[in-house]
Amino acid sequence: MKVLVTGGAGFIGSHIVELLLHEGYDTIVCDNLSSGHREYVAAGAKLYEVDIASPEMERIFQYEAPDFVVHLAAQVKRRLSIRWKG
Repeated sequence: MKVLVTGGAGFIGSHIVELLLHEGYDTIVCDNLSSGHREYVAAGAKLYEVDIASPEMERIFQYEAPDFVVHLAAQVKRRLSIRWKG
Protein backbone atom coordinates (compact mmCIF):
# COMPACT_ATOMS: atom_id res chain seq x y z
CA MET A 1 0.00 0.00 0.00
CA LYS A 2 1.13 3.53 -0.75
CA VAL A 3 0.76 6.48 1.64
CA LEU A 4 1.33 10.14 0.81
CA VAL A 5 2.27 12.36 3.76
CA THR A 6 1.93 16.12 3.41
CA GLY A 7 4.24 17.94 5.79
CA GLY A 8 6.34 14.80 6.10
CA ALA A 9 9.60 16.73 6.54
CA GLY A 10 8.46 18.34 9.78
CA PHE A 11 8.98 17.03 13.30
CA ILE A 12 5.74 15.07 13.64
CA GLY A 13 5.48 14.15 9.97
CA SER A 14 8.99 12.75 9.82
CA HIS A 15 8.27 10.42 12.72
CA ILE A 16 5.08 9.21 11.06
CA VAL A 17 7.03 8.62 7.83
CA GLU A 18 9.57 6.52 9.75
CA LEU A 19 6.75 4.44 11.26
CA LEU A 20 5.08 3.93 7.88
CA LEU A 21 8.35 2.79 6.33
CA HIS A 22 8.99 0.47 9.27
CA GLU A 23 5.53 -1.05 8.76
CA GLY A 24 6.31 -1.67 5.08
CA TYR A 25 4.30 1.10 3.41
CA ASP A 26 5.51 2.70 0.19
CA THR A 27 5.81 6.27 1.50
CA ILE A 28 5.69 9.55 -0.42
CA VAL A 29 6.39 12.91 1.24
CA CYS A 30 5.15 16.25 -0.11
CA ASP A 31 6.62 19.22 1.72
CA ASN A 32 7.63 22.73 0.65
CA LEU A 33 10.40 22.71 3.29
CA SER A 34 9.32 26.12 4.60
CA SER A 35 9.55 24.79 8.15
CA GLY A 36 10.49 21.14 7.56
CA HIS A 37 13.94 19.85 6.70
CA ARG A 38 15.07 17.56 3.90
CA GLU A 39 17.36 15.70 6.30
CA TYR A 40 14.34 14.76 8.47
CA VAL A 41 12.91 12.63 5.64
CA ALA A 42 13.91 9.02 6.21
CA ALA A 43 15.82 7.08 3.59
CA GLY A 44 13.33 5.02 1.64
CA ALA A 45 10.68 7.73 1.40
CA LYS A 46 10.22 9.57 -1.88
CA LEU A 47 10.30 13.36 -1.40
CA TYR A 48 8.56 15.92 -3.58
CA GLU A 49 9.53 19.48 -2.67
CA VAL A 50 6.19 21.09 -3.44
CA ASP A 51 3.60 23.33 -1.79
CA ILE A 52 0.25 21.60 -1.22
CA ALA A 53 -1.52 24.57 -2.86
CA SER A 54 0.48 24.07 -6.07
CA PRO A 55 -1.15 22.65 -9.22
CA GLU A 56 1.75 20.18 -9.22
CA MET A 57 -0.03 18.29 -6.42
CA GLU A 58 -2.68 17.06 -8.84
CA ARG A 59 0.01 15.57 -11.09
CA ILE A 60 1.70 13.95 -8.09
CA PHE A 61 -1.61 12.37 -7.01
CA GLN A 62 -2.25 11.10 -10.53
CA TYR A 63 1.27 9.69 -10.90
CA GLU A 64 1.67 8.21 -7.41
CA ALA A 65 -1.98 7.14 -6.89
CA PRO A 66 -1.70 6.82 -3.09
CA ASP A 67 -4.08 4.56 -1.20
CA PHE A 68 -4.06 6.86 1.82
CA VAL A 69 -3.12 10.46 2.66
CA VAL A 70 -1.85 11.67 6.02
CA HIS A 71 -2.33 15.45 5.89
CA LEU A 72 0.03 17.27 8.25
CA ALA A 73 1.06 20.27 6.15
CA ALA A 74 0.20 23.53 7.87
CA GLN A 75 1.24 27.13 8.13
CA VAL A 76 3.12 27.35 11.42
CA LYS A 77 3.35 31.14 11.46
CA ARG A 78 0.05 32.30 12.89
CA ARG A 79 0.24 35.84 11.47
CA LEU A 80 0.73 34.49 7.94
CA SER A 81 -2.13 32.02 8.32
CA ILE A 82 -4.67 34.75 9.15
CA ARG A 83 -3.38 37.47 6.79
CA TRP A 84 -6.11 38.78 4.48
CA LYS A 85 -5.45 38.06 0.81
CA GLY A 86 -8.47 39.82 -0.66
